[in-house]
Amino acid sequence: MKREIKFRAFDGNQMHDKVCVNHEGKFIKYGYRATDWVDDANAGIGMQFTGLTDKNGKEIYDGDVLKWKSSNPFSLGEIRIVSVTYTQAQFWCNGVGNMFGKFGVYLAELLTNERCEVIGNIYEHPNLLK
Repeated sequence: MKREIKFRAFDGNQMHDKVCVNHEGKFIKYGYRATDWVDDANAGIGMQFTGLTDKNGKEIYDGDVLKWKSSNPFSLGEIRIVSVTYTQAQFWCNGVGNMFGKFGVYLAELLTNERCEVIGNIYEHPNLLK
């Protein structure tokens, strides 16, 4: 299955869903040319789409914070808060207090649509991980 490659970016005030990457690897707002670099074009910190959605059909991006319901028989139904990161060419989930171990867990292994919900992202709502 092919994964759609797309990005969004947060400029410190606003999330931009339509962004492009210029020749320098910087995220610019949709509508500017890749060779333009003006302050108005800056879209900020980029986040890549994982190709996955949560239980409500919301797209999951690098930087998102997920509320996840455990299916482990020893902690069945336990709610955990995890953040999504892109590391070593893979999407990972890292829990508060490293509850998944030193390296986290692969997003695809953790995710089943009925147990996972996007509740925000680390840029607009950094308090979600506290």
